[in-house]
Amino acid sequence: MRRKEKNGTGRQKLLFVYVVLSSFVEGDLKILRKAYDVTVYHYDNRRNSLCSVARQFFWLLFNLWRFDKVYVWFGDYHSFFPVVFARLFGKRVFLVNGGYDVCRIRKLKYGSFSNPVRGWIARYAMRHCTLNLSVSEYVWRKVRVITRKTNSVLLYNGVGISYAPVSPEEKRDVVLTVGLIDGRRRFEVKGIDRFLAVAEELPRYKFVIVGMDDGFRRELGALPGNVEVHGPVEQERLAPFYKEARVYCQLSRTDVFGMSVVEGMLYNCVPVVTNVGGLPEVVGDTGVVVSENRLDTLSGAIRRAMERPLSDRCRQRAEKNFLLSVRERKLLNILRAYERI
Repeated sequence: MRRKEKNGTGRQKLLFVYVVLSSFVEGDLKILRKAYDVTVYHYDNRRNSLCSVARQFFWLLFNLWRFDKVYVWFGDYHSFFPVVFARLFGKRVFLVNGGYDVCRIRKLKYGSFSNPVRGWIARYAMRHCTLNLSVSEYVWRKVRVITRKTNSVLLYNGVGISYAPVSPEEKRDVVLTVGLIDGRRRFEVKGIDRFLAVAEELPRYKFVIVGMDDGFRRELGALPGNVEVHGPVEQERLAPFYKEARVYCQLSRTDVFGMSVVEGMLYNCVPVVTNVGGLPEVVGDTGVVVSENRLDTLSGAIRRAMERPLSDRCRQRAEKNFLLSVRERKLLNILRAYERI
């Protein structure tokens, strides 16, 4: 039975811990505020790390006892003390495994497990939380490998954008990729170097990059003439790019889900993705999955996607599995189930 709070609402109190308020983190926050009395704790890792750790330690020491549940996005430095204090005070703590926390690319120093201390903390949080919520089957499998002594469930990310049907007449021979590219590491992780190489190989198509930082764009120098680059764009202004593109391309070296891939699918873009992380399970049989990192293979995949007749299959798959409304229903059902245990 739910414990009645002093405010008489009957809503349980939930502590929401995050580092960066990205679109998928904000989506969960909106969902949880519908069912819980939510307090947000922002762990600011841009400041001195020791100060951030100490500040969080003392805040949790004096405040966590007031909450019924704790909800943390990503297993990293900021997840350690929420899990420790939740166990100490007998509270349930839910950890969202978003991808960075299960990755390791040594060459790019990417992922929690590229650092042994961060890796140990991520493993501890996954092992000792009440439940891991993995945003893709790929992440779920990684969590099970990292620590078998854990509870985890698959809960796909949810996209909450507004979209409308797109007619074939609105589509052009455009290949689109969207993502915040603010430095060399993200440039390589997201495979933008591959995207530019394919663009040079296929001059008849227009290639569009949305989300590249202006400073980093200048570092790249001259680009192929058929490449158009835009800086970061607010979510509500992305629709014209998705409507025009016939192909949405994500050539990442690692990518646990692919929010922008889903957004493109909602606008009937044919997805072309690399066979890494959760990208193949998002695309399913509606797009082209590339298994070889060869220029001719990547170029051939783009050509095949361009030749596909437009249909609603991409949109229908995205609507069935990856809308924010789908995640909301499943997430709240999971949390309510733990209230009855």
